[in-house]
Amino acid sequence: MVGQSIVLRLVVPIGIVVIVAVSLHLILLSSEEELYERKFQESEQVGALVEAMMLYDMRLNKLHDFQTYLNILPFGERLAAIRMYDNQGILRYAVGDSLIGLKTDRFSNPICAGCHQQETNAPIKNRNVRANKPGQHVFQVDFPLKNSEECWKCHGTSNVYLGNLLTEMTFSPAELRLIDRRRMMILAGTFVMLSAIAIIWSLLHYQVVKPIRDLVRVIERSKEGVLTERIHTRRRDEIGYLITAYNEMMDTLLKLQNNLEEQVQTRTKELESSRMQLLLRENLASLGRLAAGVAHELGNPLTGISSLVQLVKRRRGDDSFIVEQLNLVHDEINRLTRLTHQMVDLARPEDTGKKNFDIMPSLNKAFQIARLDPKLRKRIVKMPGDAPPVLVEANEDAVVQIVMNLLFNAADFADDNGLITVNLKRGPNAMVEIRVTDNGSGIPEADQPHIFDPFFSGKRSGEGAGLGLSVSHSLARSFHGSLELEKSDPGGTTFLLKLPCKGT
Repeated sequence: MVGQSIVLRLVVPIGIVVIVAVSLHLILLSSEEELYERKFQESEQVGALVEAMMLYDMRLNKLHDFQTYLNILPFGERLAAIRMYDNQGILRYAVGDSLIGLKTDRFSNPICAGCHQQETNAPIKNRNVRANKPGQHVFQVDFPLKNSEECWKCHGTSNVYLGNLLTEMTFSPAELRLIDRRRMMILAGTFVMLSAIAIIWSLLHYQVVKPIRDLVRVIERSKEGVLTERIHTRRRDEIGYLITAYNEMMDTLLKLQNNLEEQVQTRTKELESSRMQLLLRENLASLGRLAAGVAHELGNPLTGISSLVQLVKRRRGDDSFIVEQLNLVHDEINRLTRLTHQMVDLARPEDTGKKNFDIMPSLNKAFQIARLDPKLRKRIVKMPGDAPPVLVEANEDAVVQIVMNLLFNAADFADDNGLITVNLKRGPNAMVEIRVTDNGSGIPEADQPHIFDPFFSGKRSGEGAGLGLSVSHSLARSFHGSLELEKSDPGGTTFLLKLPCKGT
C-alpha cells in the first residue's frame, strides 16, 4: 500500500498558502467595503444638502448667495472639496478653487478621468478613491444633477442632466491605515506567492526531480554494466516505491547474471571435458586398433617362447642357476602376455554386453582374484560389509577388471601394511558410487591430468605399462558410467567409479 503521497506533500502547503491569502484578501475587502459604504453615505448627505441649497437659491433667484453658503461649510476635517460642473464641463461653483469658470478636460483631468476614460457603454462609476497628496487619499463621489421641472423655466427641457456635483471626503488616520493595508496586502500576497513558488520548487526538486535524476544516473550506470550501484531511501511514497522496485529488480538481475555466469562456466567445463573425452576416445580407438594388431603379432611368439622355456626347465632341472634364470624369463613372458591382453582390451568395442547384476559379488570376485598378487597380499584391504543387493546395469567382467585395476593401482602407491578401503553407496541421478581409497603418498599434482592417458604411468620405469587406468576409464564409459580421480593428496588417493543403478 502506498504511503504518504507526493501529491499530498505538494497540495498541503499550496492549500495552506492559498487559504491564508484568500482569507486575508476577503477580510481586507470586507473592511474596505464597509469603510467605502460609510463614506458614500456621508457623501450622499453632503451632496443632498448642497443640492437642496442650490435649488432653494434657484427658486429665490439668489444663486449668487450659493457660493457664499459653500464657503461656510466645515471643510478640512471631514470634507475636502465640493465642485459643481455644468453639462459642458465648465466649473461653476467650488470651494477653495481658483479654477472657477474654466472648462475641464474630462479625459485628462484626474478628477474626471476615472469615469470618462472608461469603455463606452460601461456603467458610470459614481465613487472613486484617489490620491490627493502624497500619502493622502480622498473619497470622491459624483452626483448627476438632473433637469427637473423646477429648472425647465431657465434651462429648457432638451437636456436630461444639467451637470454634476462632485464631493471629496477626507479619511481619518485609522481609515488611511486601512487603505494602506491594501498595498501591504499586495506586497504580502506577492511575498506569499513567491514563497509558495519557492516551496513548491524545493519540494518538486528534492521530492521528485532529484530522486528521478539519481534513478536515471543509476540506470545509465547499469547500461554500462555496473549492476551493483543502488539508491538508498526510506521514503514511503510513489518515488520511494519506484526506487525500491528498481533496487529489487537489479538484485534479481544481478542474481540471474551470477547464476548465468556459473551455468556458463559449468557448461564450458562440461564441454571441455566432453571435448577431451571425445579426443581421448578417438585416440584410444586409433591406439586400440594399433595395439590389437601388435598384440596379435606378439601373442604367438610369446606362446612359443613360453613353451620352450618350460621344456628347457624340465630337461635341465638339475642346474639351479639355469632354472632360476628361466624362471625370470618366464615371469617376463607372463608380464608381456598381460600387456598384450591389456592392449586387446584397449581396442574392445563399447558394446560389452550390459546386463543387470548385483555389484557385491562382483566386488568380492575382483578382490579374490587381485589378492593373489604379492603386492596386494602385503596390504590391508577393507571391503564393504554385508548389504542389501544393489543392482547395476553394466558388463560384469568389465566391472571386475576395473575394480582389479583400481586395487592394483592402490597397492602400487600404498606402503607395505598400508590400508586400502573399498566403499559402496547409492549416489544421486540413479548411480551407484564405488570408491577405492589408499593411504599412500598421493599422485603428484602435475601427473593428475594425465593419469587416464594410454601408456602414462607414475610408477618407476618397468613397473607398469600405463594402460590399466586408461582401459578402465574406457570400459566405464562404455556402459554409461564414469571413472574419475576424486582426490589425491599426501594423505592418500581416492578413485570414484560410477555405475548405472537399475533397482534393488
